[in-house]
Amino acid sequence: MYSEILNPAKEERTVNLICLAAAILILLGMPYIYDICLGMPKILAECIMIGSYAALILLFYRVYTRFVCGYRYIVILEKQTQVLPRNMGTVSLKTGSILIERMYGNKGNLAAIIVPEEIKGICLYTDKKYTDFIKKTSLLNRKLFTNRGRKNMYVLMYERKGKKHYCLISPSETLLKNMAEVGIL
Repeated sequence: MYSEILNPAKEERTVNLICLAAAILILLGMPYIYDICLGMPKILAECIMIGSYAALILLFYRVYTRFVCGYRYIVILEKQTQVLPRNMGTVSLKTGSILIERMYGNKGNLAAIIVPEEIKGICLYTDKKYTDFIKKTSLLNRKLFTNRGRKNMYVLMYERKGKKHYCLISPSETLLKNMAEVGIL
């Protein structure tokens, strides 16, 4: 089994800290924004307040998804048994299975198990191979398992129960080599 934890890139950390600071400033400034809005026409005041709340929610959502939440990618190199959390049972994992966990500090929640038979391919996000697959895939069948930008993002395409799915991941070179060794790539 090979496992790696994906943490935000250094450039992303700076942007995330700026977003966190902006969200806190908006949160602390909400009473002052409200006082300013009292002297304005009602429709304009409501638009400003709704915009402020929307900006606050979006900034905190970005901080949560890109700063607080990390990801762990696991490739099974030999057959083994995985115990699922919260008494959900056990699963026998085949060689080449990919597990993706959402990490919150040291705790992880299993987000996806993809077996090798389901995998249709993996390619860079900027590659044109995946565009036909994505056009035929429902937007609801997309999963984002990365907290980095599009720079090193890969598209992992798989088909489960006749439905096409894809997930966006940011694997390291070592993980890609291990995936190639077990025959995923």
